[in-house]
Amino acid sequence: MAGLYKGLRATTLAGQTGKVRRTQVVNYIMKQGTTTGCTLGIIASFYSCIALGVTWLRDKEDTANTFIAAATTGVIYKSTAGLRSIGLGAAVGLTLAGVYTLVTDNDNIWSKARYNRL
Repeated sequence: MAGLYKGLRATTLAGQTGKVRRTQVVNYIMKQGTTTGCTLGIIASFYSCIALGVTWLRDKEDTANTFIAAATTGVIYKSTAGLRSIGLGAAVGLTLAGVYTLVTDNDNIWSKARYNRL
């Protein structure tokens, strides 16, 4: 979507029409898709390696590993952008880990309420 938006905006400002505009928009979409894919791949690699390391160090496999790995991934990914960005990266990681845990963990309060096991 970001590539589509950037492509439409740039081609409109440049006054392009027809086939040239279509080609430029497709180029913007492909370039943005590649960039986003690489970024998500790096974040996934960080998270996987950190989660594996935390599991190995703690010798446990529980939801705390998910939260630790997600927060650490956010910190490392944003580590070159300053302290405020580091905190924001950790907060985003913790939020995503919380949502993931609520959706996938069968032993949380939401799943117990859904199946009337409270």
